[in-house]
Amino acid sequence: MNITPLAFALLVAPPSAAGAKITSSEARVCIYYASWHGHTDSAAQHLVTASGIEATNIQEGGRKAPPFVEDFGDCDSIMVGSPTYNTGGADHRSETAWDDWLYDVLPTLDLGGKKVAVFCTGEQKHYDEYYCDVAGELYDKFEEAGCNLMGFTSTDGYSYTKSKAERDGQFIGQMFDQKSQADLTEERAKAWVEQLREEGFFEAEGGADTPDESNADTPAHGDVLQITEVSDKGSEGVCDEQDWLELWIDPIASPGGLDLSGFLLLTDDLEGNWTFPAGNQGRYPAGYSFICFMGDDPVAGPTTFTLGSNDVVIIKDTSGAIVATSPQRARWGAYGVVYARVSTDNENFVYTTTPTPGAENKITPLIRINEVSNGATEDTCNGRPWLEVNVLQGRGDRNSGPLDFTDVVLTNDQAGGSGNHVSFTFPAVEYREGYSVLCMMGEDPTTSPQFSITQGDTVSMLDPFGHTFSTIVYSHLESMSAGTSYSYNDKTGSFEDTTTPTPGEDNVFTKYAKTKSYLKKSLDMLAPVEI
Repeated sequence: MNITPLAFALLVAPPSAAGAKITSSEARVCIYYASWHGHTDSAAQHLVTASGIEATNIQEGGRKAPPFVEDFGDCDSIMVGSPTYNTGGADHRSETAWDDWLYDVLPTLDLGGKKVAVFCTGEQKHYDEYYCDVAGELYDKFEEAGCNLMGFTSTDGYSYTKSKAERDGQFIGQMFDQKSQADLTEERAKAWVEQLREEGFFEAEGGADTPDESNADTPAHGDVLQITEVSDKGSEGVCDEQDWLELWIDPIASPGGLDLSGFLLLTDDLEGNWTFPAGNQGRYPAGYSFICFMGDDPVAGPTTFTLGSNDVVIIKDTSGAIVATSPQRARWGAYGVVYARVSTDNENFVYTTTPTPGAENKITPLIRINEVSNGATEDTCNGRPWLEVNVLQGRGDRNSGPLDFTDVVLTNDQAGGSGNHVSFTFPAVEYREGYSVLCMMGEDPTTSPQFSITQGDTVSMLDPFGHTFSTIVYSHLESMSAGTSYSYNDKTGSFEDTTTPTPGEDNVFTKYAKTKSYLKKSLDMLAPVEI
């Protein structure tokens, strides 16, 4: 289920807004850095304070963080920062998301003329022969890309033996040491930012503010074009049951559709690509349309490659800029199961068992939280709380096998004003079609969540890439906790109370008959009625 760093590094943040561009006397400055243990983050925050520019940690989340996802299209000047972990390495010195991006993605981008300033954190005392070596690597790769490197600083005040960050007696940027010289970080950050101001790092090319209306009436492709549905195992009655991809073009922003002639469609593993045809065949209408894979006509769609189970799909315009991507996904696709955007104004994707090629998406979640009990259920989890997960059955006539739930996350935003957020990460486990019960509050925290679910809690399940695919708000009647459950009713499409818990089986709904003396009788005196 893992996606390589190269795979996701080809993705980019959402494009900038459409409309008239403004050439400002102030450059669009960005700060991107990688931080594992907080040292580079601390240095970056001092730069934020000194410059007033927000910063992004591309290693947020540690080992589970997605690789770098920016092509710097919205940046005129860029501060880039990193620690050095691969000490002595000839390349890939940071052991962060920067590494593959520098060698596999950067060469494909046009960053010529952009201003770049490098900063680094290192430890002079224990790594004196490799101090901030990664800064030299960043410098070299951005220089090869045609960038204008700025912000050289003096080596005075440092104590090290060798450093690839030193060129001609100067550092190629600002070096920090949060272990032995943390007290100097704030002043070094302030001085460096001031130096960069004097060098023109914060000034845009072109001078005073002047509107540029060269394309004010033409919406940027990235603003109106979306990938809304991905089928990597085929669907009945569509594209001869081969893979397909759905596109959506905003009918309000571009009522006449878009001319995609010459655009490039590819996947992150770089195993194949397809160029959109020229002329009328390259013009796609507003609204929904779809592209078939492995057909007979190379003009209509790709004929030489398919969509892998976790491929990221990328569309580039004729300049090479990325204008649309599909997000990373778990390997849960199957015949008749697609990965679909919840809506055109909701960026979240989920696996659904109702493909809708060429039409508005209909979400029937492949996986859902199906039943919750706070305990006291006979012969289940030794009387402890439990949660049932339903993997929908009947996913076409092809055996799709079990789903890998490794690194799926169960979260609980607890109610009652506590503001507590607790979570549980699934171990290496597979869930098959049908119902599976997860016991809670068990003895082993690696296999059992160490929290219960109470009134008003919001419980969600997220895939390994952080996409929410099932959420409930627990609204079970507090007086009906023992021997009852809060269950999903397929007939009503909502959760309801039931006095008949069915862990591992189809849900059954019973309710208490309401009589005139209902409020006076204890719950155990009320007769259950099947519904």
